[in-house]
Amino acid sequence: KLSQYEISNLRYSYSFHFLKARLTFSLTRYQASISEYEKAGEYALQLHDYSRLATCNESIGVTYGVIGNYSLQLHYHVLAKSIREEHKIYDLIGNCYINIGLCYMNLGDKQKAKEYYEQGIVYQVQKQLNYDIAIGKLLLSKVIDHPDERLQLLQESLDIFTVCNDMYRCAEANIDLGITYIQMELYQQADECLDKAHLFLQDKSKDPIRG
Repeated sequence: KLSQYEISNLRYSYSFHFLKARLTFSLTRYQASISEYEKAGEYALQLHDYSRLATCNESIGVTYGVIGNYSLQLHYHVLAKSIREEHKIYDLIGNCYINIGLCYMNLGDKQKAKEYYEQGIVYQVQKQLNYDIAIGKLLLSKVIDHPDERLQLLQESLDIFTVCNDMYRCAEANIDLGITYIQMELYQQADECLDKAHLFLQDKSKDPIRG
């Protein structure tokens, strides 16, 4: 059994490497970031902190996605999901499914992406995580072929992003709405959506990053 001193040291080491991983990611030093997440994960494992271990693997998956290595992106997101399921950590399990869906979308498998997105949304609804539901529906819309179903998903996600004051996601949803309307040859509606997207991108006063 670890002493309190040893536990404190492990927690400090975990925090140090996890924060360093986030910093190096922000500096676009992606391989260094992956290395730091791996070190943080080792300390989380020694602490038997499986929630943080899953988060480290998830973060590695995100980083590989940014690099464009979608096979390893999938590997680490599946690993994060397995850890959470094995240790019955269900608070973020919906995110695991959404992330895996994104991996399959990146790999060009729209059917598997659709299946994982839909399952992820089910979990998000159960947990009443409205913003995460909106992200799931936005991503799901990108692998849906039927335009009416796509419009409904996009509008539902847009409504939530508007309430959450996420201007960039509002812009993205409006751009996707515009593209869908163009495919349906509804050009007036498409023009209105694209104009809204432009306004959202210009409205820096509502930018949640800058406050």
